[in-house]
Amino acid sequence: MSLRGWTRVGYADMRLTTRGSSTPAVLAPAIPIIVRNPLAGVLPDASNMVRGKAIVDTGAIRSSIPLWAALHLGIVKDGDAKQSAFGVGGRLDGYHAEVSIEAWIGDSWIDVGVVTVLVPDTERSRSKSAGQPFLLGRNGFFDKFNVCFDELNKAMKFRRVGI
Repeated sequence: MSLRGWTRVGYADMRLTTRGSSTPAVLAPAIPIIVRNPLAGVLPDASNMVRGKAIVDTGAIRSSIPLWAALHLGIVKDGDAKQSAFGVGGRLDGYHAEVSIEAWIGDSWIDVGVVTVLVPDTERSRSKSAGQPFLLGRNGFFDKFNVCFDELNKAMKFRRVGI
């Protein structure tokens, strides 16, 4: 951590896909994360964790993980009750689940804690190769971290709430 608890983090390369076509990598306000099933064992094991990059999204009311990740972690199972949710594209069906998140901020992994996330049930969200991004949203992330965006310099500054 730096002066008064703020840590500067540069934007990350993200390859975004839309309807099967991939775009060149772009710098986006994103950080590496590890997502775990909070009910699974604590030992690092590929079966109980998923690594990815998450877009830090001030427009997302809730953090979100793709369905393929939730299925891999055993958090959501086909046949679970879906709920309606609303996103940029309108209404979609999805699940609410709890996950444990760690975020790479600065030069270390920071435990964000257990977060309730939206798991959209869309074609794109089902396939890892479709590139559906993880999102860190207001409930579950921004209630734990202050974030300042420096779009001109493609960087963010993070500080835990209360510091």
